[in-house]
Amino acid sequence: MSEIEHLKKQLETEKDAGLIFDLLIKLSWQSAYKDLEDMYAYFLEAKNHLPLIEGSSPKAPYQFMLLESFIMAKHDQALEALPLAKNALEWFKESNDPEGHILALRVIGLINALLGRLDKALAANNEGLGLIRSHQIHLFEEDCIPMAFVFLNNIASIYSYLERNDEALQHFKEALEYVKDTPNSAHVLVMTNIGLTQIELGQNQEALSTAHTALKILETVPLGPYYYSLCYNCIGMSYKSLGKFEDAMAYFLKSLTYSKKSSLKYITTDTNIQIGKLLLSQERYHEAFPYIEHALKLGKELNANELLRESHMLAATCYEQFEDYKSATEQLKLYLSINKEILSKELEDHLNQYTNSFKIDEAKKDAEIHKLINVELKQKNEEIESKALELEESHRNISILSQIGQEITSSLDVECVLNTIYENIRKLMNANILGIGIYNSDTMVIEYKMFIEESVRLPNFSANIESFNGVAATCIRTGQPIIENDFQNCGRMMIPLYGRKTNGKEPNSLIYYPLTIGDKIIGVLTVQSYDKNAYSDQDIETIKILASYIAIALNNSQQSEALKLAIDELEISSTTDPLTELYNRRYMLRKIDLERERFKRSTKPFSIIITDIDHFKDINDSCGHDCGDYVLKELAVMMKNLLRKVDFIARWGGEEFLMLLTETDASEALIMAERLRTQIASHTFVFHEHHINVTMTFGISEYQDEPTMEDAFKRADRALYQGKNNGRNQCVIQ
Repeated sequence: MSEIEHLKKQLETEKDAGLIFDLLIKLSWQSAYKDLEDMYAYFLEAKNHLPLIEGSSPKAPYQFMLLESFIMAKHDQALEALPLAKNALEWFKESNDPEGHILALRVIGLINALLGRLDKALAANNEGLGLIRSHQIHLFEEDCIPMAFVFLNNIASIYSYLERNDEALQHFKEALEYVKDTPNSAHVLVMTNIGLTQIELGQNQEALSTAHTALKILETVPLGPYYYSLCYNCIGMSYKSLGKFEDAMAYFLKSLTYSKKSSLKYITTDTNIQIGKLLLSQERYHEAFPYIEHALKLGKELNANELLRESHMLAATCYEQFEDYKSATEQLKLYLSINKEILSKELEDHLNQYTNSFKIDEAKKDAEIHKLINVELKQKNEEIESKALELEESHRNISILSQIGQEITSSLDVECVLNTIYENIRKLMNANILGIGIYNSDTMVIEYKMFIEESVRLPNFSANIESFNGVAATCIRTGQPIIENDFQNCGRMMIPLYGRKTNGKEPNSLIYYPLTIGDKIIGVLTVQSYDKNAYSDQDIETIKILASYIAIALNNSQQSEALKLAIDELEISSTTDPLTELYNRRYMLRKIDLERERFKRSTKPFSIIITDIDHFKDINDSCGHDCGDYVLKELAVMMKNLLRKVDFIARWGGEEFLMLLTETDASEALIMAERLRTQIASHTFVFHEHHINVTMTFGISEYQDEPTMEDAFKRADRALYQGKNNGRNQCVIQ
């Protein structure tokens, strides 16, 4: 019996409203990956039951809120769903509910991924995985799939999207460990993901073996057409990578049969594209065209721009071969139109520059295409191919630059920015060496945050531009880029490198480019190559665009760090007493209010202790106020160290302190107070020549479900003054 069937059976006989609500919530989550309509139906039933239990179950509204945010995200309302999920997350964190906390992170990771905020999605999935491992919690999704597997698969998928394929493969393999002994949907899914990643890494034979293993799992458990289609597609891709086109075609057609049978439009579209590309590579244009047409039709229905863009380019290739130049031009226009939706404005401008450089304006496009593909000009095939490759290279560079720009300008983490640049720069140009330095105009110092030579990251270093005779210093002083394609013979008496050789080689080509925000120089970017004449005008243009992105990202990161420091300082000053560094009165009142709310949910007791120093005025009068301040600070440290980690202490005013003891009744609070009293009474405080012994009196009260805290405070105060009147240095309960 499946988990859903088991829950349904329980629901049929359950009478308790709270348990019915819990079952409906569980059913809704279990249906999330099988049938969204069923999920929504259970969600609506849970909504009807919520008013019946809201007062008796504080957790219920937040369970419902999290489910609602997930459903909204699945219905293209991710932006609206995010505040709900965050609200639920805060409640589960505050309530120390790790299972709710983990599920909330699962949803927030999904929402951020849908919004394209991949760094935040990655952070949420990593945090969720960390909680599962630290708490050793066993949570499952549909078909008893471990939640740890889900987080690992999500992390790997994000790395795959970012083309960090080595990390993706590592995490997919970690995910596999959770399901390798269970033939289920997760097992098949992660195996196909591993296969596709191995293809990206050029491990084609391993990919084929992985995909066939996934197929064997399918033969032991009925999982439906989606998984067969996925598996056959992966096998087809593997054979294609190995150059076995007939085998690849056979499996692509099998994949297509299953995906069409079950109306799996996205996989059907992708498989049609794969078949089209396979046939085009063999110049079978007429056979390829129906598959490409079908991909175009489905891509429009799905509004899937990435698939549409590729389909339009394939269609243009077919029309060129059919000598239908008008249709080819229309397809290229559609391709460019979709590109405009995908690329940022800066990259659209860059694309226009490339277009202009090839002298293809709107009025001449048809004629140019006709010229390139006209049968009478076949003798110029080499020139045509060269132009096509140049244009293809331009588009490839634009795509990579777009990805880099989106990733680094959306991140506030300097390390994330630097790693993204390093992982992508060598796709664009010859870069044996990469360096990025941040410049402080006040100190005139360049601090290198990253300097890498042939994958070896060197220790960070800094240099003053006034005393350092380097290319970077000259670049920053002049504010102008420096480009040399034969540096060793250029006559410049300047140091280009880190200051030492890592492998005995010197750079022969280098670019140093200033990183600027407005008129202000904030750093420098350098790429260097061992080869002469390594950098073309196109490379310099690429660095120019990349430098603007890096400058924005570094500036955002610096501003974010400054803002975080300011917020931290403000938070500290608004919640702590400046002398003792204990919590202040206002913050303690907030903590007590939260404890009262917790009491309403759990009825677990808590107590407060008000204490002050006996005859404190005598210390100030005889030893001075500096000595009095010293005693207050030392006492604060002493009491804080003696209390439990779950307790709180604040300076209540003057020489008076207040303690909040969670899940502690009055008798237990008395034991704690006595421990504090005796430790303090036996301690000698030494301030210069003064040796001071102090005692303290403690008033204790246990909260008794009063409408406000006022009565509890009054009882603790009365207990304190009773102790004072009875001779001080004692603990009293009221």
